Amino acid sequence: MPGTTYYPTAKDSHTGADPFGFQPITDLLATTLLSGVSAMATTLPITSTSGWNARGFAIIRSANPDSLALPEIVTYTSTPTQQLAGVTRGVGTVAKEWPAGSIVELNPVSRHHNDLAAAIVAMQQTAVCDLYDTTTQSIPDITLTNLTWDTEQSDAQAMHTGSSADITVVQPGIYRALGQLQWDSNTVGARWHFIGVSPHPPAVYAGYKYISSAAVAASRTVQVITAPIRCAAGVTWRFGVYQNSGGARTITKVQNAGRFALYRMGGLT
Repeated sequence: MPGTTYYPTAKDSHTGADPFGFQPITDLLATTLLSGVSAMATTLPITSTSGWNARGFAIIRSANPDSLALPEIVTYTSTPTQQLAGVTRGVGTVAKEWPAGSIVELNPVSRHHNDLAAAIVAMQQTAVCDLYDTTTQSIPDITLTNLTWDTEQSDAQAMHTGSSADITVVQPGIYRALGQLQWDSNTVGARWHFIGVSPHPPAVYAGYKYISSAAVAASRTVQVITAPIRCAAGVTWRFGVYQNSGGARTITKVQNAGRFALYRMGGLT
């Protein structure tokens, strides 16, 4: 019978979630059924759960070495006292009735390999949202302002739309955030900018930078933030600025002067 390949699109075989949920394997761990079970049973009474992982695969087979009964592979999701619970029967095999004393053992099966392969593939997946703007943006005095971005230099995962200020993570992982902008020529007041979780003012910052009035250059001042961040799917990030020069200031965000980006570096563990 031909086998089945479960990666790279498959999720964790035990939970159907992120492939990083796979469990370690205790080689050749074995126990026995305390009582007989039907083919429909979703709890397996066993002699001992010592050494068993919280969830995983198990193989049920006859205690009779001469038996012709084929083993049954099952998955389980928890290990109450002397039980495997949340059992899915006949995984790639046929569910059947088993008598008391049948062997229940933990052996590596192909899906352990497939979960590991899926996790490795997931780590290799990239996600990049790299934005700039084709126009300048006026920043009012003493007003926290979100920068908007109208051009997606790279955004295959559709994390940004139109001229929005937002980048919304669609694939969880470890990201590097980058924010860059250029202020107009003015030496009055200080300048702040930061990348944080929407809405502003954010409770979580990816990065924050302050330039005092004494450090603001007569020529154009450039500010840059770069920082690693741990992101779950659905989290929205914005690039915000603030200034207190006494009047409106202009920010340039064209391709070589401004940038707002998230680069996925690896999987979320």
